[in-house]
Formats: sequence, structure tokens, C-alpha cells
Amino acid sequence: MGATQTLSVSGNTFTALTNAQHTITITATDSAGNSAVRTLTFTKSIAGFVITLSTPLEANSQPTRANIKVTRDIPAGGTFKVEATNNPFDASPVWEDCTNAVVQGVAHVFTNKINTAAQYGMNIRVTVQRGDALTACWVSGIGGNFE
Repeated sequence: MGATQTLSVSGNTFTALTNAQHTITITATDSAGNSAVRTLTFTKSIAGFVITLSTPLEANSQPTRANIKVTRDIPAGGTFKVEATNNPFDASPVWEDCTNAVVQGVAHVFTNKINTAAQYGMNIRVTVQRGDALTACWVSGIGGNFE
């Protein structure tokens, strides 16, 4: 009695919800059969998202170029940016904008030549903003290769 309870809508359940107002009804019943009903209303409003690897890809030497493919749908009004770093293990990685290379389907040639960490590798960051888009923005896959 009097305890605080927390309800969490996450994972695939949250992802499946559209950007709109939603209602959830909660019924609590005690051991004597008494119950209370509460209806809560909330609005899901996701304006954008960022995808990056939680652990950078490792390499034997510092990557000099990357061919990145992003399967996506970014309708008019939305924005899409792809960045990559060829020194992801450094204290301050250098992120280079490679959006044009991804859109054109060509390799991005890194301008950064600095790597102060003991390890070499690469990481990718994709940023999407919904902006004024009237339909959903999504990314379903990120792939490619580097050398």
C-alpha cells in the first residue's frame, strides 16, 4: 500500500507506436478482489535519432577509405547525415561528414591522418531528424567496408 509503481513502454512496443497521442489503461486488483482503474494518456513525439556502433570496428592499420551503405527512407522535410571516424579509440575522435559519398554510392576518403590510440579502427554515426517530413523517417540497415 502506498508503494510507487513504474510503468515502462520500451523496446519493440515503443518502436511500434506512431508519433501521436496514446492511452493506456491500468487495472490493479488486490487479494480481496477490490480493484482500481487508471487511464493515462501520453504523447510519443520522436523528432530524430542517432545510430552509432557501441564498439568501434577494429583494424590492423588506420583506415584510409570507407564505402558505407545506409538503407533508409528519409522523406522530403527530413534530414540525414552520415559521419565516420578512422581514429575511434582516440580520446577525441575526428568525425568526417561522408553523407555525399553515401548518397552517391562512392567511397569516402578520410582526410584525417592522426591516430594517438594504440588501436586502429573505424566507427560510423548516422543522424536523422524528422523536421517537416509528413511520413516516418527510418534506417533499416548500415553496412559497407573499409581499407
